[in-house]
Amino acid sequence: MKTTLLLVAAFLFAASIAYSAPVTDSCLKLLHWDQAPPGWNKDSVMRNECPGSPFYGQLFAKKYFRLAFPPNFYPFDHILDTNEIKSVSDIDSSHLDLLNRFIGLQDTFGLIYFQGNQLNSADSIEYLNPMIRMFFAEYQLISYIEKQFTNTIDSVIDINFLSGAPIPAAVLEDMPFENSIVLYPNPVKN
Repeated sequence: MKTTLLLVAAFLFAASIAYSAPVTDSCLKLLHWDQAPPGWNKDSVMRNECPGSPFYGQLFAKKYFRLAFPPNFYPFDHILDTNEIKSVSDIDSSHLDLLNRFIGLQDTFGLIYFQGNQLNSADSIEYLNPMIRMFFAEYQLISYIEKQFTNTIDSVIDINFLSGAPIPAAVLEDMPFENSIVLYPNPVKN
């Protein structure tokens, strides 16, 4: 009986390690432009191309994850600017449970970093709807990160991969719009 229990425990332990273990870099290939869904951050998404792998065809990324927290819960002592980067050890000491959870997650996923949102907004808006970008030192399985972080950290109410790259909008003043609209039949009635 003890032998059976030990074998079952060993199997479950090995299965959990296999699922959380990083995929070898030789299996990950940058997603080609023609294979990526429209609007995806194509410069940061890789697909597992090793047919024998349990993650074959799965998507991996290092950056473009966004964490959402409950209202008035911000993990740092100030709102991060767009290009400001913080590590797990910079989490405010008033959120000790969050800090300890992220330290534990770093044991599994490697170094984790945080960055301010792409669009700066007033502090009052950020505190009402606190969100922060997160990225990793190594490529991570996107679907596993989304499940693991929401299941592991109580104060994270949502995490998602920001698949759409931000596209700056601009209007060129010298574009010829006068001939760009055609109505038919001409003249138009009613």
